[in-house]
Parts: sequence; C-alpha cells; structure tokens
Amino acid sequence: MKQQKNLLEKTLNSTHHKWVLYDHEPNQATLVELLCSKLPGIEKSSWPTRLALGGVSLNGKIIKEDTPLTPPCWIEYFEPHYPPEKISQHFPPFCSDWIIFQDDHLIAAFKPPGLPTLANRDQQEFSLKNYLEKFLGNKIHFPSRLDTATSGIVLGSLNPQSHDPVQKLFENRLIKKHYLLEVEKAVNWRRKEVTLPIGRSPLHPVLRKIDHEGGAEASTTLLSFEHNKKFLLAIPLTGRTHQIRVHTNEIAGPIVGDTFYGGKPAKDLHLLSYKLEFVHPITNLLLSLSVPEPLLPEWVPKEVELPEFI
Repeated sequence: MKQQKNLLEKTLNSTHHKWVLYDHEPNQATLVELLCSKLPGIEKSSWPTRLALGGVSLNGKIIKEDTPLTPPCWIEYFEPHYPPEKISQHFPPFCSDWIIFQDDHLIAAFKPPGLPTLANRDQQEFSLKNYLEKFLGNKIHFPSRLDTATSGIVLGSLNPQSHDPVQKLFENRLIKKHYLLEVEKAVNWRRKEVTLPIGRSPLHPVLRKIDHEGGAEASTTLLSFEHNKKFLLAIPLTGRTHQIRVHTNEIAGPIVGDTFYGGKPAKDLHLLSYKLEFVHPITNLLLSLSVPEPLLPEWVPKEVELPEFI
C-alpha cells in the first residue's frame, strides 16, 4: 500500500515549497533572488516563465513578476507537473467550437480530457475557465467542475445576477446529468440502481471508496446499451466526488483509462459528461444540451445510439 500511495502522491500532487522570511537576508532582496537561493537546481532564466504560469505566491497572493520582498513575509511555490518551457504541449489549445450554448446569463462548454476545469495551484494559464474568460473578455463562475481526466459539458454563469441561481441548480439537484462510459467487460444487465455510500480513501485525500461506516449517501442509475454492453449510461442522482467512477467500479468494474481505480490504461479516461437537462433559472425555459457529434471522443463508437436513453 505504501508504494501505491507514493505513486499516487507523485501523480496527483505538485511538489510544494514554502518559506518564511523574517528579516532581510543576503541575495534575497527580490522574489526571484530568494527562489534562486532556495532552489539552486532551477535555472535562473526559467523563473520569468514559472512566475507567468502562476505557481508562485507571496503572502497568499499569486505573483507573476519579480518583486521586492519586505519581511516578514511568506512565499510558496508549486512545481509544475510539466517542464515550464514545454507546458503548452501538454494541454489542448482553445477552440471556439467548444462553446455549446451561450446567452446573457449562462454558458455551457465542452471540456476536453486532460484540461482542468479551473486553474491548478501549479499553473493558472491552462484551464477551461481561463480559456473562456480570455476569449469572452468576461468572468465566469463554475459552480461545478469535471475532473481533469473527464471530458464533456460544463455549465457556468456569466454575471453576478445569475451566479446564485445557477449555484442553486446544483445544490438542489435540479440538473439531470447524463454520462457515457466504457468498462472493460460487458455487463449482463440492462439497469442498475446503485445506492452505496462514498467516503475518503486512505490512499490519498482526492480518492474515494465505498464506505458503509461513515460514507455520504450516493445514488447513481446505470444503464447498459442493448448492442454493446461494455458501454454504460450513468445518471448520478447525487454529486459526490468520483461518484460515477467509484459506483461503476463496484458494480461493473473500473472504467477504461481510470488508472486511479485499477482501470486498463488508455489514452484518455473513457468517461464523458454527455448531456445536461435543466430549467434555465432566469428565463424558465427547459434546456437540453448535449455534446455535438464532432466533439465526441474517439472511443465513442458510432454504433452506440446515444439518443435511445435520452
């Protein structure tokens, strides 16, 4: 278990450094000077790039340029998961076709696998939120997010008047969510109602497990496709962290590509937030938003007729 925990730490966590400066010290008058002094193995010339990514903070505020230090102060640095000079190669570039729906109040956008919904601590540049805000010139509030490995639709609000109503849609479970996924072995059932409590895993704070002792209530409907029972439609009735991944693993085995829970390695996690259905909190119109065919991942076979369950 220790070896597995170490592997998960390396995969899920950024290397974190923190220093407290109580007084002026030689060669540490500025932020970059301190970072060079504390981390001599990192090339000085790379710090402008590292700072621009947003992984350095001073007294809790992200700093993107070199700045004088005034003790007492504290500095934090999160090492990026990828080499800073090549980091853009590891994230998909923005495409305006990702915007599935937009009005004066809401936006629904497709998030590709491997792109965070929100900024990570080690970098602020590459996320769906940052991409969209730069493209629209407008702040966006996402009350719910998808895991970095999961692809599909994410819903956000575009102005202060709609932030709270959209937040309440999620809090009151007024959004019907449909996920498509693939497991390794075909199931022999048509429908399963999964009501198993979910709690934290001892392996890592991010991971979850079935927990009958102190876990939170969690419910998911799983439906199999008639002609290809390795593909399932999941409708979560609650919104626990990793709920679909944990429930599917318990009932049908791990999702393909879900290496956190023992799934067969694949290019991407075979889990797609395919459709959202809800009443618009401002206009009161019923919205049914699904991923357009050109954005469907490669692993979704054309013979799977998604509308048969919707």
